[in-house]
Amino acid sequence: MKVIIPFALSLYALVASSASAQESINQADIERIVRTLAADSMEGRASFTPGNTNAAAFIQQEFAMIGLNPLDGYQNLRQDIPMYSIKPSRMGVSVNGKPIEPEHILIRADREQVTWTEKDSVEIFYIFEGDNFSAKIGEILHQGVDALVMVDGSHRDLFQEYREYFVKGSVYLEPGKEKTLIAILGAAVEPHRYSIHVMNSVETKTLTNVIGMLSGRRRETVIFSAHYDHIGILTPVKGDSIANGADDDASGVSAVISLAKHFKMLGQPERTLVFVAFAAEEMGGFGSQYFSQRLISSSVVAMFNIEMIGTPSKFGPSTYWMTGFDLSSLGRIVQKNLEGTPYKLYPDPYPKEHLFNRSDNAKLARFGVPAHSFSTTQIDIDKLYHTVGDEAGTLDFVNLTNIVRAIATGAKSIVSGIETPSRIDTSKLK
Repeated sequence: MKVIIPFALSLYALVASSASAQESINQADIERIVRTLAADSMEGRASFTPGNTNAAAFIQQEFAMIGLNPLDGYQNLRQDIPMYSIKPSRMGVSVNGKPIEPEHILIRADREQVTWTEKDSVEIFYIFEGDNFSAKIGEILHQGVDALVMVDGSHRDLFQEYREYFVKGSVYLEPGKEKTLIAILGAAVEPHRYSIHVMNSVETKTLTNVIGMLSGRRRETVIFSAHYDHIGILTPVKGDSIANGADDDASGVSAVISLAKHFKMLGQPERTLVFVAFAAEEMGGFGSQYFSQRLISSSVVAMFNIEMIGTPSKFGPSTYWMTGFDLSSLGRIVQKNLEGTPYKLYPDPYPKEHLFNRSDNAKLARFGVPAHSFSTTQIDIDKLYHTVGDEAGTLDFVNLTNIVRAIATGAKSIVSGIETPSRIDTSKLK
C-alpha cells in the first residue's frame, strides 16, 4: 500500500496537469507577449542595444508578476553577464622586412596586446589561390593555435569582408583565453622574418539572462528556456529595416513565460523548475554559456529549450520535433506522455542543419545534461528566418498555443519526478 498510494497520487497529478494546460495556457496571453517582444519599438532586440535591454526588463516584469523567485544566490531575477568587447586600435606588422598596410591585415585576438616575431611559438599557415578561404580559416581556428596566415591576393574580396567584421570588434566572456589569428593578404610566401605588434582596445559591457525559479520538493531541476535576443537592424527591404524576431525567438519566450504561469498555478512542483530567457544566443550562446558554467549540472535532470514554434511543423498541426533525439531518452519520455492527446513529438527532421549544436541547449549538453531544443520551424524552406519579414503577423497563434500546451503535457512525468531522462554521453557530441 505504501507504494501504490504515491503512484496513484502521481497519476492524478499527471492527469490534472494535462487538463490544466488547456486552461492556463491561453492564446491571448501568448499573442500579447510575442507582439510586445517583436514590436518595432524593440528594434530587433540585438545585444547591447536599448531594445534588448527593454526586452529583458519586460520578461523580468512578467516573471515577477507570476511570482517566480530568484535563482539561489541571486537577489533578483537577473543574471548580469560581464562581457568584453575587443577590437584593434594600433598595429605594426612587417614580413621579410616589408611593412604591411593595415588594410592587408586581419586580426582576431581576445587580449589587449599581441607581440610576435619568428622566434615565438606561432604556427604558419597558407591559403593559396584556388583554396576555399572560409573553410581554411575555419580549419585554422579549429586547431586552437596561435596562427599567422599568409593569404594569396586572389582572395582579396572575401579577406576584406572578414577584416571589416573583425575590425568592428568581437565580444568574449573571458579575455585572454583564446588563441590569436593574424592573416596577411598579399602573396602566400614563407615568412622567414616577421615582426608583429598589435594593441587592442578593451571595453566592458553587460548582458543579462532573466531567470525565475519555482522551488520544488526536490533539489533536482528541470529547465525551460528560450533566447530573447535577435539580430536588430538590417539593410532596408521595402522601407523595413527591423528584424523583429517574432518566431526567432519571441515565440519561444512566450512559451517559457506561459509555462511558468502554468506550473505556478499547479502549486509546488516535485522537482524545482527554472525558467530562463537567455541573452546573446545569436552571438554564439554567451548567455547560456555563462549560465551553464555557474550551474550544478548534475542536479539538472532535463532542459526543454524552445526555439521557433510560431509556425506549423512539416508533420502538421499540433506537432513539434526535438533535436538530438537519440542522445538521451528525453524524447521517448515526452512521446509517451503525449499518447492519447492531440499532440505528437518527432525527431529532428533536419539532421544536416546540425540544429542540436546551434541553440542554447548545446551549452548544457556539454555537461551531460539531457538538454534539447524543441521546435516547429521548417528551417529548410523558411524564407523569413533572419529577415525583416519575421513579424508577429506571420505566426499561427492557434498552433503556437497548442505547442506550448504540448510542451507542458510532454514534460509532466519529468516535472512530477516520476521519470528521469538518461544523461547525454558527451563523447558522442561534436
